[in-house]
Amino acid sequence: MGKKQELIYNDNKNKLTDVELLNLNESEFLDYLCKQDEEKPSDNEMILNYNKGIEELIQEIKDFHDKLAALAENNNISLKNKFNFIINLLNTDNKKECLPLLACFICDMDYIFNLKKISIREKSKTNLARYIRLKENMNDFLKKLKFISNQEKSYESFIKQVLKKDEIIKGEELSSEKKEVLKKLFIKYVDSDIDEEYFDENLEHIHKFSTSTEERNPIYPNLIFRIFTKFKSKLSTERLIITNKNLLNYKAYIIHKDNYKNFKTNENYIRMFFDLCNEFCEEKDLKLNLFIFEKCTNLGKWYWLQDNENTDFCYSYESLFDTSYSKYNTVFHEDSIYYESEQSYRGIRYVEEKNGRKVEKEITEDEYIDGFIEKHLEEVMKDPRDYLNEYIKGRRKAELYVEKSAQEIMKYVDEDFHKDFYFIRHFNWCMECAFMQISDWKVQEDIVDFMKYVEI
Repeated sequence: MGKKQELIYNDNKNKLTDVELLNLNESEFLDYLCKQDEEKPSDNEMILNYNKGIEELIQEIKDFHDKLAALAENNNISLKNKFNFIINLLNTDNKKECLPLLACFICDMDYIFNLKKISIREKSKTNLARYIRLKENMNDFLKKLKFISNQEKSYESFIKQVLKKDEIIKGEELSSEKKEVLKKLFIKYVDSDIDEEYFDENLEHIHKFSTSTEERNPIYPNLIFRIFTKFKSKLSTERLIITNKNLLNYKAYIIHKDNYKNFKTNENYIRMFFDLCNEFCEEKDLKLNLFIFEKCTNLGKWYWLQDNENTDFCYSYESLFDTSYSKYNTVFHEDSIYYESEQSYRGIRYVEEKNGRKVEKEITEDEYIDGFIEKHLEEVMKDPRDYLNEYIKGRRKAELYVEKSAQEIMKYVDEDFHKDFYFIRHFNWCMECAFMQISDWKVQEDIVDFMKYVEI
């Protein structure tokens, strides 16, 4: 997707720097990723390249396992399954001490629950290499967490300095070359219909504003991005006077509805931000710009949803779930209560009343059910913790909660389906999926709170 950057914390000499990666076009970047994938070391190579001999490595792994097990036992954290583990971990008072447990959980969810089962012998090359990868990923995770934590501590005072009143006249004059670049980016990604007289004058004002203080200069790409998107209709119609108030307030874009207009807008804005970084960001300021961008908009999250291998945005607490080293997915058991159900493509014909007219439509069974669940979910699930609280009591309790909620929503469904066993079974499965998804989001929020308040 246009200009990209790789993980910041990188010691591999064959990997490009952040600035070099930003200069790649999409085709070059994909070729680079393929090459990097081909060059990934084998298990044997990882072990040979490790800074310890086999016996030392085996002892290190045993010590690591003992440390995790002791941490869990001393803090009453269950290692029986993911659900009980994360609930106990989030409730601990010793967050800093238990941080290695969280790092291991996010980087390799299954590892920590199999400490006694993982064979640690010279012949078990796969397990030895798995530990080395886990250790590297945990180090990445903890480095990023520390960076984010440090930035968060100074963020409010930094932004206050960015937005304080200043004399715009102190800003830099806009060169013709930079003006041309800014104009092209706006036309390409925001609006192609501009009045050049107003627009050129506004560009000069925007540039002076964005370069007028020491705090603004490093985050120039973010300021330009926000002004372009916030005042896009005014840049060609009036002389813009930028007021500092609310300039960097959080902006939530539509990221969960996949219609073409939303997708195209989000894609254009992401591309524009990358191009602004490519043109106007020094390498030393790149992490800061990515961090600010993720603080001020949910477009980074939208980008993660489009590309699970994305490593561009990894400077918010939420993004630590969605990086190349994270194996985080769900805290629930892998098998569904309604395990025999699966996605259904059976056609459902129904009548929809619109503008006083009845129109017959046909959609898949999944779409039909999901529509009712989405519309009436809040009637049966007042709090995401409701399902979590039932689930922790046992799977039978969770099943009863699902079926009772499904029955409440089924009353809105066409009566022809009320006696269809397979439809009801599938409805329950869709209900369970919805509850799990919302509850997983709640657990992620709680993990973020854990990371926010842990002292690193």
